[in-house]
Amino acid sequence: MGYLYEAIAMQQRAKRCQQQWQSHYEQCQYQVEQALARLSAASLSVENALEDVWILGAGSLKDIPLAKLSKTFKRVFLVDLVFLDSAQKLSCRYSNVFLVRADISGRLQQVYLQPQQVSLLATPEFTADADGFLRALLAQNQHSSQECQKIRPIAIPKSVTAEQVSLIVSMNVATQLPLIPLRWLKSHTDLTDDFLQNYAEQLLLDHLSILQAFPQSTLKLLVADRLVLDRALPQKNGNYSATEETDPWWGVMPPRADIFWEWEIVPKAESGGKLVQTNQVGASFFY
Repeated sequence: MGYLYEAIAMQQRAKRCQQQWQSHYEQCQYQVEQALARLSAASLSVENALEDVWILGAGSLKDIPLAKLSKTFKRVFLVDLVFLDSAQKLSCRYSNVFLVRADISGRLQQVYLQPQQVSLLATPEFTADADGFLRALLAQNQHSSQECQKIRPIAIPKSVTAEQVSLIVSMNVATQLPLIPLRWLKSHTDLTDDFLQNYAEQLLLDHLSILQAFPQSTLKLLVADRLVLDRALPQKNGNYSATEETDPWWGVMPPRADIFWEWEIVPKAESGGKLVQTNQVGASFFY
């Protein structure tokens, strides 16, 4: 469907745009550290409470303070569909860090194999059953190779519960969930635009629902785009053409953001001098 291609392309773009992207990575890491501070402020001890942390959309690991997470939590679960070599090697440094290759929407198999039969309804473990959600993620990961075997024996825990999760983070993944599935459905089906709009909305609503399904003792952190701005560069006469705004939430209302920052995801040089794309990113903390 293109996930591996997108991961490689994103890695290459990150190298080209390192100067513009670094502040975004640092801000993401800082928000995770703020989550740790909130847990400490709630008088939760490491022995009794800080058992597991799950990072959904871990990807390249560049926006995650992995060393601090490994030191703070008993177990660290990093979830994404694709982990490239650099992320695999970094995770192998920590004995309590586990890579989980899984589809957090629970929908991609049907989109890929039965695109004409896709439904707006998701299975309960991906919308309302936090324990089922964790088990489903680990079940998808069963056939993944374990790159750390030469460095250390590795055994992905088989028993996980939502009650063990002190922190769950959705890291720059929520608004990405509809993109590749919709592109696939558009090219492989005759589904209407209205249905695709509803499908995108449902993917986002399901993601928010499963975060809310975790116990009230679990701190949730959502880091996601709130607005995409395409700014055309000045013309010869010095005038700007209109800025185009895109709602990456497809009309869905996300949780209130506690802080915002801008991520210049497509700098001038990356677009061939035609435009600059800036994503307004927000971080939301909630129980």
